[in-house]
Amino acid sequence: MMVSFFHTNTCSEKGKWSMFAGIYTAMATPVSDNQKIDLTGLPALVQFQEKAGVHGLFVGGTGGEGILFTLQERLALLETVMQVKKAQTGIIVHCSAFHPAETVVLMRQAAELGADAVALLPPGYYSPLDEEAVYQYYQRMCAESSLPVMIYHLPAYSHFRISFRLFERLMTIENLVGIKDSSGDILQLFNYSQHPARPIAFVGQDQAILAALLNGVPGVISAPANLMPKVYTNLYDASQRNDMPAASLYQQRVNLMLRHVFKFPFIPAIKQVLQWLDLPAGPAKFPDRSLSLNEQKTLKAGLTEIGFFDWQ
Repeated sequence: MMVSFFHTNTCSEKGKWSMFAGIYTAMATPVSDNQKIDLTGLPALVQFQEKAGVHGLFVGGTGGEGILFTLQERLALLETVMQVKKAQTGIIVHCSAFHPAETVVLMRQAAELGADAVALLPPGYYSPLDEEAVYQYYQRMCAESSLPVMIYHLPAYSHFRISFRLFERLMTIENLVGIKDSSGDILQLFNYSQHPARPIAFVGQDQAILAALLNGVPGVISAPANLMPKVYTNLYDASQRNDMPAASLYQQRVNLMLRHVFKFPFIPAIKQVLQWLDLPAGPAKFPDRSLSLNEQKTLKAGLTEIGFFDWQ
């Protein structure tokens, strides 16, 4: 399939996208024992999140193992989510792929199905690229997207860190509207969010959610929110009404959960806990592994001790 990278499109002013705020769950992708996406079980995960009041879903991200699925599987995942989600649930689609042509296909399908935005990692593998190469990548991809584009800043995986100097350049691209920052640099995130262009900014470090919200960052994109979305929406709501005792309590619950989940391989732990909640999850996508029986025992005991299963 031949794909042109040089057609132009127009997108509205950045201010239009201020709708992106609140809790967006980086949704887990249920997998069957044959390693195919469990499209039959997927609606239950969407409904679990929506029942808790999340504001949106981040589809096919790191927590959703998106990069490990084929293009056709990713398209089927997106189509199913769009069919079952509620009208008011925002959808951001992670479209990064090793082949840029596949990224373009994903972005176009996201637009056709009615998603609200797409997110792109800096190009990986052949890294570290210099800032000019990364700028040109986003410039070309934004020219291919009729949806607003967000930077997916995850240097632990992309091996590239977005400097503030580069961020300022990127914000001059017409339909590049913001950043999902999982770098762990909370000061840099504050700088991003206060840029004069007023970009959309999402914090991706769960232990810093309350600090980010109190300093003007409007939204959260979280994979651990798969496990207790109501705690996350309670945290957000408490912060918005300036109820600091309640917000601090919910942030503490997030931190306690993370302390136990992060002792183990991340995706396998998320999927194991989802199974304990009687939600479709299945195994982690190969080449990741499942937790051992001893690991499962330790994780469940730790979560039980902190009261996790009573927080649902």
